[in-house]
Amino acid sequence: MSLHAYEDEWRIQRFLNTYRLRLKKWNMAANVNLPAFFIAEDPYNGTLYISVRGTQHVNDVFTSFQTNVTRLQVYRNHSHVLVHAGFLHSAKCILEKEIAPVLQRNPNRNIILTGHSLGGAVATLLTVLLVRGRETAYPYKSLRAVTYGAPPSVASNLHLPELLSVSMEGDLVPRLSMQNAMLIRDFYLNTSCPSNHFDQTPPLDALLVPGTIYWIYPGGGTKGTYPRKHDEAFVRIVDQVEHNKLVLGWHIFEHHTLAVYKKNLKSLRDEFYKDMFRRKAEHEHPESDTAPKQMKLIKPRNLRKSLSKGKEGLKFCMNILGSEYEI
Repeated sequence: MSLHAYEDEWRIQRFLNTYRLRLKKWNMAANVNLPAFFIAEDPYNGTLYISVRGTQHVNDVFTSFQTNVTRLQVYRNHSHVLVHAGFLHSAKCILEKEIAPVLQRNPNRNIILTGHSLGGAVATLLTVLLVRGRETAYPYKSLRAVTYGAPPSVASNLHLPELLSVSMEGDLVPRLSMQNAMLIRDFYLNTSCPSNHFDQTPPLDALLVPGTIYWIYPGGGTKGTYPRKHDEAFVRIVDQVEHNKLVLGWHIFEHHTLAVYKKNLKSLRDEFYKDMFRRKAEHEHPESDTAPKQMKLIKPRNLRKSLSKGKEGLKFCMNILGSEYEI
């Protein structure tokens, strides 16, 4: 669904019709502090799907470059939290003009938020506002959010269990906090930087990517103790400190594209189903040697166990992205 936020109304409508969803709102005219988005509805259970588009217009760039930090009052366990001012203003506009009126007319709905890049950051702030934005909770039934390559937008001391943040290993944008931007500047301007220049721990008030973070390693090559076959991706859950470490290289912007996310999520999905069929075959024929070759264990058991951690949760992320759609 994040992928289709970049398309025109006709293509969005065709995608939604495939899964019997109804387009409620379509706004592709991006303005400063109001990115393009669309809202879809499931006519059978009333679930709302909000997909926010990433940077595609010059006004989106102006929204992203409003890097000043503002204090947001939140309720339930926190009094104030630091957030990105530009993303917060965009989230407030969408919430007050589109989402809140729908919830007032028809409460107790399920809400699913998603977005890529700038859209992911706005979806993150929408999650914060809906969950803890006011003393009296909004009348929704459940809320889940999935973001892809979202830039840092919320201080590290805010816990958001409703949010899944997906990030590619080489994507620079989710790690482009103000602290890391200064580290990159010093690295290129100062030739005598120490070897641990990028290993600094972010301060408590630094803006980072919140939620449960899934770090995708793309297919091909090796990374530390994680060997991979060609075109075989894997994923693991990381904390905010590890995720914030910079990984510089030629791929820092290529890995930010939504096409790269979709390709690697598709690889993870195929690997997930292959493992599921293999486990089923082993369960039905524990002593048999006639199982198909593609169902045999490829990796050592302990390594495969660590790499497959998080694949169940990522199935939801793959569905929202559009490589498969089942909620």
